[in-house]
Amino acid sequence: MSLDEQIGELELLTLNVVRQIPQISYQELEGFVDGRQGLVDGIGDVLNNNSLSDSQKERIDHILKYDSLILDQMFLLKNQSEEWLMQRGQAKAQRNAYELSYTPDSILMDQKK
Repeated sequence: MSLDEQIGELELLTLNVVRQIPQISYQELEGFVDGRQGLVDGIGDVLNNNSLSDSQKERIDHILKYDSLILDQMFLLKNQSEEWLMQRGQAKAQRNAYELSYTPDSILMDQKK
């Protein structure tokens, strides 16, 4: 695959993710990161033998402008996950505090006054 084709795939992949940013799931974002890394590695392999033209540099710079938007979404998803885990831990602690701490088969004897 030529360098221009690889950059084109990277552009397409990036733009598809950017369009879905408001409702993208962490699984889709993870798939994007894996796919992107494969393309970046492929571009790096081609660049070992060649150099970038000015138009290719511009295309890559344009792709990189979306990184902050993608990273912001990654941090948002990370923070949501952290909050969910903390709430889950608090709920478990509260549930454990209110659970019965005696054996259900035991017998309770009152003393007569």
